[in-house]
Amino acid sequence: MAPLAQLARQHNLSILSYADDTQLILSLTKDPYTTKANLHEGLKSIAEWMRNSRLKLNSDKTEVLILGRSPSAWDDTWWPTALGPPPTPANHARNLGFILDSTLTMSKQVNAVSSSCFNTLCMLRRIYEWILTETRNTVTQALVSSRLDYGNAHYTGIPAKDIQRLQRIQNASARLILDIPRRCHISHHLKDLHWRPVDKRITFKLLTHAHKALHNA
Repeated sequence: MAPLAQLARQHNLSILSYADDTQLILSLTKDPYTTKANLHEGLKSIAEWMRNSRLKLNSDKTEVLILGRSPSAWDDTWWPTALGPPPTPANHARNLGFILDSTLTMSKQVNAVSSSCFNTLCMLRRIYEWILTETRNTVTQALVSSRLDYGNAHYTGIPAKDIQRLQRIQNASARLILDIPRRCHISHHLKDLHWRPVDKRITFKLLTHAHKALHNA
């Protein structure tokens, strides 16, 4: 994969790779002609490298996501014919399990997390009657809280209604662990579990990243 990274950087394309997932990132500058030329020539070089390496692009798994601009910023001439049919810009794309949408509202991600976590809590409810509180806590944190916290720094600045949706997941988790009635006030129970509210967890994660960046940790 080293030659692929070199080709991308030669054309001012940033590249991120994780296992078999490779992403090209291009900043849309004020000069659209230069931007378009960099992407087009970079993709042509990558197409040639793939052909020489006896590889073929899987068009079904290739996505284009434009952040901060309307999809009209993209047209088919950006895509070299050597790579096959040009993809249509997507409204959202999954990046290592985290869903990014074109307007960065994170609404798709919040929907996915909410659905996944509540489905998990429903399944756990069937067995928690026979499990000790300490074990409930461990299992819930492993299967629900970890999902709630994954990539949560990206939630910074999202609408309050979506924060509340995430908070309802945490509240439901605490009620299930401690066997608390649904209408019971939950704040002091979260403190008993040593759980920060969702908005505070987001801020904590963001500050942790900032501290690591400033101190090269």
